[in-house]
Amino acid sequence: MADQPTKIVIFGASGPTGRALVEQALSRGHGVTGFVRDPARLPLEHERLTLARGDVLNQEGVDAAVAGQDAVFGALGIRRGTPKTLVTDGTRRIIAAMERHEIRRYVGLSAYGAGETRDGSLYTRMTWLMLRPNLEDKQRHEALLRGSDLDWTLVRPPRLTDGEATGRYETGTDLRMKLTSKVTRADVAAFMLDQLDNTAYTRRAPSIVSFG
Repeated sequence: MADQPTKIVIFGASGPTGRALVEQALSRGHGVTGFVRDPARLPLEHERLTLARGDVLNQEGVDAAVAGQDAVFGALGIRRGTPKTLVTDGTRRIIAAMERHEIRRYVGLSAYGAGETRDGSLYTRMTWLMLRPNLEDKQRHEALLRGSDLDWTLVRPPRLTDGEATGRYETGTDLRMKLTSKVTRADVAAFMLDQLDNTAYTRRAPSIVSFG
């Protein structure tokens, strides 16, 4: 994929991490389709950016956005006013579209505390206490991907912060988080995009955290 521009679609492109993905993907030379409910929430213009207006819960719209892509990125998350199963239900439709159009590579945003990273640490106990609906949704969407035949990678950050990409982070499937653990959305986006040319984490779920 590194030899020519890659065509990717980003679901959740107007969210904070999704926007970082869009901006960095364009800076790397990729062709980007940003899937958004409201294009006004992603006020970017670029010759390689296409905004696809739609609802991730609408299968027809998801299919149209996925068709012809080389890879799919998911940066979905629930917020006030959205269904508490948005990530799960949206991912179910994304998987169906990818299988229908024979696209295998999926890189998605999950969260530390989901799956086997619900490790009983103070960090995960506090996170589940405060963000249970979010983590339950992330956990269900992880199960869907694990049950698929896609070449997926799920990235599990702790607390996300704004700010520039620092490049000062570590990744792995056996990291442990502290209450102070955090990482910038820009660093998460950079790591997610790196997975286009990296097979080390295919069908795995690495965590990511800033140094220090």
